Order: sequence, then structure tokens, then C-alpha cells
Amino acid sequence: MKHHLIHFTILSLFCLRAFAADPMWIWKAGTIASEEANFKTTLTLKGKPAKAPLIITCDNSFKLSINGKKVTASKNWETPVKMDVAKFLQAGKNYVLVEADNEGSIAGFIMSLKAGKKKLVTNKSWMAQSHEGEWHQAVELKKYGAEPWGNVFNQSAGPGQIAKAANSPKSIPVTTLPGFKAEKIYDVNKASQGSWVGMTVDPKGRLITTDQYGGIYRVTLNPKVSVERLKVNVSGGHGALYAFDSLYIMVGEGKRGLYRLRDTNGDDQYDKEEYLIPLKAGGEHGSHSLVLSPDKKSIYMVGGNNTDMPPSVTSYRMAKAWKEDHILPRMPDGRGHNNGRMAPGGFIMKVSPDGKTQEMICHGFRNEFDAAFNLD
Repeated sequence: MKHHLIHFTILSLFCLRAFAADPMWIWKAGTIASEEANFKTTLTLKGKPAKAPLIITCDNSFKLSINGKKVTASKNWETPVKMDVAKFLQAGKNYVLVEADNEGSIAGFIMSLKAGKKKLVTNKSWMAQSHEGEWHQAVELKKYGAEPWGNVFNQSAGPGQIAKAANSPKSIPVTTLPGFKAEKIYDVNKASQGSWVGMTVDPKGRLITTDQYGGIYRVTLNPKVSVERLKVNVSGGHGALYAFDSLYIMVGEGKRGLYRLRDTNGDDQYDKEEYLIPLKAGGEHGSHSLVLSPDKKSIYMVGGNNTDMPPSVTSYRMAKAWKEDHILPRMPDGRGHNNGRMAPGGFIMKVSPDGKTQEMICHGFRNEFDAAFNLD
């Protein structure tokens, strides 16, 4: 009996150790939507390691520091950072700090670091900073591999490197109306070209696309597909529209708002950039698409519910006396998403080509991304 008990104890300890080596998605306690979260921990080493492979990501973005030195940062959780951080580590105690940010809905941070025989992973042993500035035990959300993130580490690429694309990428079946055909022409590499969320067509029939967190690309379709990144300063576009001999970009990251790009010398490059309408907005629920009006004389801007109504609006189609009165009790999101965002919410605004005339058409949306006009 005693003999079997000893074996059972050894087996149990082994299982606990293996479980502890698996990283967990963590966050701070309380409200998670549209909030920053800081995490810290320590790693004690007997000596400086020769190698220390790291893999890290955060939904939506993070900045990592080790011993007070900036190591890496990313705004694309779908492509984790993979790198060797041995040069940042030292013998003795190492201090690890992560500044994370969430732009709405579910949040999560996950990391795995191996330094010699030591392995550091995210779990409830980490400390998370509360909204009041106090440090508390981090909250374990889900195991690595769980949805909605899945096996995200398989998509990793190191700084400056490109993740290998699948040899045979899956094609998505598309059902079309009679007389139409859908053809796959290009695979966007997330590691090098990001996530394309905006698209328009220039006068030469080329596609202009915008990476949500990066640059602007021009796609030439004939005779074969070629892609070039435009040499412009504007980036982080959520929406794109070519009209009035100009390329309009709705920027949702960084210095947010409406921009106009023009080619003034005929060299097929956009050499003039104008910041037409500054917007105070927030990421994935911020400023979005651009739509040309049916009479082709103006532009309709789409702003999600984390976009403040700009003070530069010159006229309104609706009454401005909105209030937060309700007949029935308010039913806030159970996960805390955007509970602090009140009226007027998301909006659609009509602007002149130069951006000076701004008419508020409607508001009260949650997070509308695009808009269209019917035939009437």
C-alpha cells in the first residue's frame, strides 16, 4: 500500500509541473473592454543564458520591457512576436513588465519564455495593475489553444521576419449571381503586409488597400498581380476612397482622422498629404469607411461608437438634444464592453471634398464599419 502511494505522489507532482509549464491567457480583474492593463513578474537565473527564446502576443497590443529596457512591441495579436531575448537577461533577478492595451470586447495576454532550464509563462502568479494603480494577482482566462485565439503561436514571426505562408492556402467558396465569377488573385501575408481592411480603385483600375495597423498598398492586376507599398507617411487606415483626383484615407490608428493624398507632379506617387479632419477615436470601434455620395459631389464618413463627434461639424440633420433617459432600466454589456460610451454613439457624416463643410447625417449606431446607398 505504501509502495503504491509513493508512485501516485510522484505521478501527481509530474502532472502539476507539466501543467504549470503551459501558458495561460491572463488579464486583470474587473472591466476588460477598452482598457489598459500592466503586468509584471520576476525571473531568477543562476547565470546569464546563452539563448532565451520568447514568444508573446496580446489582444490587442503590448509593449515588453525586461530590466527596464524596451524589448519589443506589437499591435497585431494574430501574429505573435518570436525572438531571442538572452541579451536582456542577467544572472540573478530579472524584472519583466508588460504594458498591454485592449480596444474592445475580449482581452488577453499570453507569453512563454525559456531561459536555460527555467521557463516563464503567463499564469496567475503574475501581478496585474488595477485601474486604481494597485497591483493584484492576475486572472487566468483560458488555456493556450482555447478559442477565440486558438493556436495563435503557430502564426508567429520574429521582428523583421516573414511568417511562412501555407503552400496550399484554403480557398473560401463564394456563391455568385448568374453571370458573375469569383476568382482568388492574391494571398495577403499578415506578417509582412498586415490585415487589409480598406479598399478602393484608382483611375487606372488598380486597387488601393490599407493595412489596419500599417501601410497603404497598391495592387496592379494585369497582366499579373503585383503589389507595392506606397511611399507615404499616412498609415493605419481603416477606410479608403479615390475621388476628386485624390486618395482619401480614414486613419483609425495613431493620429486618427481623415487624410487626403494627391499626386501633384504626375509621377504616379502621392507627394502631398493633408490632414483634413482630426478625430478623437478608439481603434476597432473608431473611425472607419469612406463612401462617395450618389451625386459624386461629397463623401460620407463612417465613425464607430468609440469616435467622438468632431467639434468642427457645421450642420445637423437631427436634433442635438439627445439625453440618457430610459423608460426601462439600462442593460449594460455583461462583459463590460463599452459600458462608459453613451449617446450619440456611432455616426455617419457628410463632408465636402476639402473637408471644410461637415454635415452630421445620423448617429446612434454601435460600431457600423461601412455604409451603402440603395437605388432609391
